[in-house]
Amino acid sequence: EYRIPMKDAISLMNSTKIKLKKRRRMVEVDGLEITIDDYPNGLRIAEIEYTDELVKIPGWLGEDVTNNKMYSNLEIALLNNINNL
Repeated sequence: EYRIPMKDAISLMNSTKIKLKKRRRMVEVDGLEITIDDYPNGLRIAEIEYTDELVKIPGWLGEDVTNNKMYSNLEIALLNNINNL
């Protein structure tokens, strides 16, 4: 993962009709950096980056969707674009 230069981002956005809008914010809880993505359809996904074994997960997080394809950015974008046609 890396920060995409604005010129490349615009080129990528213009290369497809499939779009994904989300609001991203970063929070720190008990020393864990948590990325929270809020989607226009009300879906909220939190992501925790860690290098060692994760011992304590904040109680306010829901089920682990790491391996659930339905929650990938592509699947969410496809679903949102179908619903907005």
